[in-house]
Amino acid sequence: MIQHRTRSSMDHSKYQEEIRSLQEENMRLRAIGMIDWQTKMVSWVKTRLGSSAMDTHERGMRFLEESLELVQAVGITEEEIEKVRQYVFSKPIGRVVQEIGGVVTTLLTLAQSQDVDMNIAGLMEIDRIHALPPEKFRKRQNLNASLGIGAQINTLEEKR
Repeated sequence: MIQHRTRSSMDHSKYQEEIRSLQEENMRLRAIGMIDWQTKMVSWVKTRLGSSAMDTHERGMRFLEESLELVQAVGITEEEIEKVRQYVFSKPIGRVVQEIGGVVTTLLTLAQSQDVDMNIAGLMEIDRIHALPPEKFRKRQNLNASLGIGAQINTLEEKR
């Protein structure tokens, strides 16, 4: 039987206070002109693939695809991936905000272990995909849809 983690009201209050503080820092960084990758990428997805591509399940599947490609690139085997998959699905479901934080912190240290500056790698990829024709991504999106990774691009959205 799966046991769900519980938090005391004091822990939850502290967590909410921390989130508010981080949101304020994010707003401060935006105000001084720091790059807002998240907004930039949401805009890119919507203009290349349509608003329907922002579906949570689809974004999760695309994240899974990219993360598997990354771990494959650093030498993780299918057998190791299967062991981790079984372990993860044996645990209670986590909180999205905390799991995203875990992804970010782990990606930062994985990048460092590969002598890669994550900020530069991210900016290079954003520049690369922005320079490519939208049709390339529409075709890829429809291929992904045939594999169950995403939805077909709506014909009306494709003409935008």
